[in-house]
Formats: sequence, C-alpha cells, structure tokens
Amino acid sequence: MDAKVEAARRASPKNTIYRDVLPEENRDFVGTVMSLDRNINMPRHFGLPSNPITSGILGQLGTGRWHLIRMRDGEAAAGQPIVAELSAFVSARDAANDGVREGHKLLVSVEPWAPPGRDLVWVVTEITLRPD
Repeated sequence: MDAKVEAARRASPKNTIYRDVLPEENRDFVGTVMSLDRNINMPRHFGLPSNPITSGILGQLGTGRWHLIRMRDGEAAAGQPIVAELSAFVSARDAANDGVREGHKLLVSVEPWAPPGRDLVWVVTEITLRPD
C-alpha cells in the first residue's frame, strides 16, 4: 500500500477511499458499472485537435465511437475502507452489443495503452456480463 493511501486511512479510517487501478499489464477486472459516459470526443479528451493526423496518433482510439466506463469492485467493509475503481475506454459497439448499463456487474478484460505524451489508460478488449 502506498504512503498516500495509508495516510488517508489513518486520517479518516471511517471514510471510504476509492483508489484507481493503475495499468501495468493486461488483466481482468470484475466490478459494477458506476457510470458510462457516451459523450467522449477522443481528441478533445486527450487535449488534441480533431484532424486526420490526430486520428492516426490515437490509433484504435482514433477510429469509431468510444465510451468511458467507470467500474467499482465492491463496497467498503469494516476494516477495509479501500475500494478499487477502474476507468477504461470501451468501444460503443461492444458496449451496445453486450448491453452494458449502469448497475450491471461485469468481468472486463483490459489492456493498457499509452497515448503519446499522456499517462497510460485502460482499453476494454472483452466484456462478460456477470449475473451475480
């Protein structure tokens, strides 16, 4: 656990700390969809102009429509106030085909992607609805 999270835990042990999962490698994440932002302008999101060059720079994220999904892996429990969250880009087509909605529990496979000059982001590569 990093020092920042530990300090927050000591300062207010009854408050929930939502901690982003950082991209390190391809992985799976199980969680509940907290929000699905369907109005993402990818060039603007990364602070880039909208033009064909930017589309090329953004690679797969420069083509098609994308949503930004935010998932949470659970709720805070007594003695464990840290809850992991994941923010990732999911293609609009995949989200529609799999019926992704707020409140749904999903298993998503994600991979990190490094936009030029920006921090790594997650990109959803596979979605499985979880009935539980």
